[in-house]
Amino acid sequence: AVWARRTWTGRREAANRQDRAKVRKARAGRRLTLDALAVVLAAVGVVTVRGRGVLQTQTSGIDPFLAAAPVLVALAVVVVIVRLYPLPMRLIQALARRTRGVAGVITLAKARQGIAVLPLLSLTLAIAVAVSGGLLVSTVRAGQEDASWQRVGAEVRIDAEVSDADVEALRDQGLTVSRGLYLPIVTFALGSEYAEATLVAMDDSWADILEGAGVADASEVRALSAATAQEPGAMPVLASQEFIDIDVYGRSEVFVGRSYIPTEIIALATVTPDGWASGPYVIAPLDAILSAELTDPVLPNIAFVNGPGAAEAVAALESVPADAVTTRAGWLAAVQDSALIGGVEFAMVLAVAAIAILAAVGLLVTVLRGVRERGRALSMLRTQGMGAGWGWWLAFTELAPPVVAAVLGGAGAGVLIVLLLGGSLGLEVLSGGITTPPIDVSWQFMAAVGAGVVVLLVIAVAVEVIAHRRDRLSDVLRYGETR
Repeated sequence: AVWARRTWTGRREAANRQDRAKVRKARAGRRLTLDALAVVLAAVGVVTVRGRGVLQTQTSGIDPFLAAAPVLVALAVVVVIVRLYPLPMRLIQALARRTRGVAGVITLAKARQGIAVLPLLSLTLAIAVAVSGGLLVSTVRAGQEDASWQRVGAEVRIDAEVSDADVEALRDQGLTVSRGLYLPIVTFALGSEYAEATLVAMDDSWADILEGAGVADASEVRALSAATAQEPGAMPVLASQEFIDIDVYGRSEVFVGRSYIPTEIIALATVTPDGWASGPYVIAPLDAILSAELTDPVLPNIAFVNGPGAAEAVAALESVPADAVTTRAGWLAAVQDSALIGGVEFAMVLAVAAIAILAAVGLLVTVLRGVRERGRALSMLRTQGMGAGWGWWLAFTELAPPVVAAVLGGAGAGVLIVLLLGGSLGLEVLSGGITTPPIDVSWQFMAAVGAGVVVLLVIAVAVEVIAHRRDRLSDVLRYGETR
């Protein structure tokens, strides 16, 4: 009676074969409906987050649907894994049939078993969240590095006049130096229209500074220095699109030093200093402004320095005030050490570590879940003449497929979460840049996650072997009946 009570599952099966087929078909239909629902919810979550973003203000507090979007994506990936799981298992079964000995028998038996959904879900979800969190951290850090170039403009920016002697001293140390005139508000006359503009007039070395700061193509800036206007006496300039739209007659002037300098817009300004200035812009050659006849002559008031040791070299200049110097390293340190950005990044790192621990716990639960069943199978096989040394293969063939599926699915889900949702998570706030940083897929981090799971799997198999290595044959004969 006790044995019957333990073995009874509480589920009644129809005696008729056709009725059992109908029941299986109904279950398959419900399963398909739930799988489709999971995929649809994930798609809706992705569309919602990409459309509204997590920084939206349409709702008060935390929007649970937006917060659950990464979990829904991971759940959809698990659905796909469960559906595709039989395909590689069929290949393993085919190989196992051609393998002689105990290894082939064990592999074939385990490959025919279905995958446990709940352990797979927990492990995949943990790996997905850990991978996505780690990739977000690496993306933010890479974005901060790029933002430091955007916000400073070079290794060092000097918001003050730099003498010719100081420029030569810096260049003698192998550094690239560019001086310019920066006027945040000037009057730009376009025919009968007047507008406010930001004037940036730089020397010939600015293109080298831009390329050193990561600008892919600074050819328009190089061409500006050698350009000549078609109108006699006009200064060639690059301008923002809104000025080009107004300049329909090709007559424009910029007000500098209480004098109007005739200008000619020769091209659109696409390389603009949006990190440390605000547009719309008029980009001009410095020599043309310095040589113009102005009522109040102007002098360069900004400089950029690039190269190894730039910060130390500028700090050694006694004529340059310290409060006028902004270094890229200093800006980067200030951002990373700030209470908001640094605190959020630290919380993300802690979350990744916590999820990694949960993944290890999930793998441990998966191992413990089948201990009794594997012990019974090992007992039966040993009574058939199999040595105790094959216990590790029994554990490996049972644990490896779901673990590999969870690692591949979790890593894929993590990358998918970042690629689909990364642009809507407000990463530009954490990076400090002017645009959303590109997703930085760190394959080293993903390889480390996979290696960690493999190590846990090896440890689990080793523990399994150690647990059964002292089993004597007399104990084994009773094991299957007592467990």
